[in-house]
Amino acid sequence: MVSDAPGWRDRVVDRSIARSTESLKARGLGPATRILEAAIALSTESSGASFSIQQVVEKADVALKTFYRHFGSKDALLLAMLEESIAESVGVIAESALQQSDPVEQLRVIITEPIMRAEEGKAGYELSVAREHFRLLELFPDEIERAVAPYVDLVESAIIRCAESGRLRSVDAHQEADLINLLVLSTFHRLCLKALKDPPAVAAEQCWDFCFRALRPSVVAVSSEKSKRGVRSASPTRGLPSSPAKR
Repeated sequence: MVSDAPGWRDRVVDRSIARSTESLKARGLGPATRILEAAIALSTESSGASFSIQQVVEKADVALKTFYRHFGSKDALLLAMLEESIAESVGVIAESALQQSDPVEQLRVIITEPIMRAEEGKAGYELSVAREHFRLLELFPDEIERAVAPYVDLVESAIIRCAESGRLRSVDAHQEADLINLLVLSTFHRLCLKALKDPPAVAAEQCWDFCFRALRPSVVAVSSEKSKRGVRSASPTRGLPSSPAKR
């Protein structure tokens, strides 16, 4: 399931059309992109979102009215930064996951790689995203839901592939993906904010182990399901430990 909700670029287009009579095709998205890149650079340099709108327009070399035509407020810009950060990360993670042929390994990559990104060189920008995420969530819940939708969709698709292969159990793939997103997001933020002592590699594997055990079918559940279908089985599902024999 892929979200068809408009992204930040579409909202910039709508906002520009509403506030200006100039043709968007004539102006292009160049100024909006420059503003976004300037904000990302400033947040990386300052390890946070303490930059001002004036600093952004100066770095982007645009007029103040151009900023307001495209974004309207600093929070609108921060939402665009968050959305762009997630979209970029999801593209990289999806590419990395596709290098694995095993659907379970694909899911493992999708869950662990976002957490591992907390130790990359973009610490300042990631810290800015972490600090602003929950504040923006309270103010703009629908926009934040749209921003994180690509990652939730990626997790959901991977869970469905695992379930179809019989390797993992899924009751509601979308709900499970949403819960995994919350776990990954919380762990990522805690690492960025130095609120978690474990290194990213350890935290990532802990999250994966928890998710794997939550989705792995149990012997009891498999046996019960087979009984309901009237299927007799001498042993549990292949790959799971055998139950001890009755004396």
